[in-house]
Amino acid sequence: MDGQARGHGTPAAASVAAPEPSRTYCSLSGRITTADGAPLPGAAVQLSGPLLPRRETSTGADGTFVMADLPPGTFRVTVSRDGFAPVTGSVRLAPDANVATATFTLQAVLADSVSVTASERDIAEAQIHLEEQQRVA
Repeated sequence: MDGQARGHGTPAAASVAAPEPSRTYCSLSGRITTADGAPLPGAAVQLSGPLLPRRETSTGADGTFVMADLPPGTFRVTVSRDGFAPVTGSVRLAPDANVATATFTLQAVLADSVSVTASERDIAEAQIHLEEQQRVA
């Protein structure tokens, strides 16, 4: 041999996949409380933005929530629950931070009126019961 490597056949083409562009996903976590600082379970947390379909989750027993796999950007957050005034704010998810935290406090609302309904039968029975009590007295 003459010291040179000789190949047989045609060389195989090298297959190198181009790297995929990196996608940055963020998450939003937070805590919802009442005015006195107590956790508020069962509150609906909605996230919306111009290029994001509305996402929704609810708070757990400890008043916390997490939304994952969100693109970076500025989003509107609305928190609501029956018996409380809804709160809306904005949150910015930065691509370099990947995690954002938000805290919201909901104020209880009092009902303006209370409606009580009764059937005619219920009213008649209550009147009879009242009359019986008056006779005994």
